[in-house]
Amino acid sequence: DFNLIVDSNNLYTLIQSEVESEFFPGSIKKATILTSLSKSLIQEVEILDGSKYLAFFSELYESLERRHIQIYLHDENAQQAIKKLGYSGEPELNTDCGLRCFSDSYSLIDANLGVNKSNFFIKRSHELNLSISKEFIGHELLVNYENTASPAIGNMGVYKNYARILLPVNAKVGGVRLYDSVGSYRDLSYDLIDTDGRREVGFLVEVLPSTQKKLQIVWNIEDKKLELGGQYDLKIIKQAGTEADELVVNIRSSDLTLTGRSVSSYNTDLARDFKARLFFKP
Repeated sequence: DFNLIVDSNNLYTLIQSEVESEFFPGSIKKATILTSLSKSLIQEVEILDGSKYLAFFSELYESLERRHIQIYLHDENAQQAIKKLGYSGEPELNTDCGLRCFSDSYSLIDANLGVNKSNFFIKRSHELNLSISKEFIGHELLVNYENTASPAIGNMGVYKNYARILLPVNAKVGGVRLYDSVGSYRDLSYDLIDTDGRREVGFLVEVLPSTQKKLQIVWNIEDKKLELGGQYDLKIIKQAGTEADELVVNIRSSDLTLTGRSVSSYNTDLARDFKARLFFKP
């Protein structure tokens, strides 16, 4: 429809060019080209050579596992099956894992409000510091944003982000602070709502081209499920469509069965959801 050849190397620049060229409020150019591209992809799948089926379904499965593809079906029973597989996009934060088991989780969701494609230039990394006792879990999340866009592109490179962190409904939020590259900071005002059995904290963060910002979010959870020892499950749910944010998790506790008082650390990424399981002494 557009007389274009699109591949993984030119997708961003072509879509950006088509959408931004002669843009006006109410324009449907973005929807039009993405709809056309989607139809072309489906046509390619329909005529796919049988020898490529294995590679295709392997890629499909990997994309589902990494939240690059999410599924919605109108059939309610079928959709429930998709949800149980974790492919519906619905975050499960309040999972009950048993009597002497505490399930802890969070998910950071960014939303670009800048009417641009500056997400392309954003590198994001997480550091989660946990202080865990049998009755109290303290959380400090540090999120680093780096905008690699050139200042020459002006407003098209500004990342105007409304970020939400999804937490268990019993989380008590201590505050949200934003640091710049030289260490100065300011406390951010934030929205706090409870919805769908979870607590959401929302705030606005702006990152200019060729700059870095660091978020600090603090929250605590009081729970006595581990009072007599037991299992602690941690799940960090990645944002759909993101690649592989770097992730460091530091866990400090005096009651762990294996590590005792020493700090347990994980250095990994969020190519998919991160899960960890720890055990506490009686």
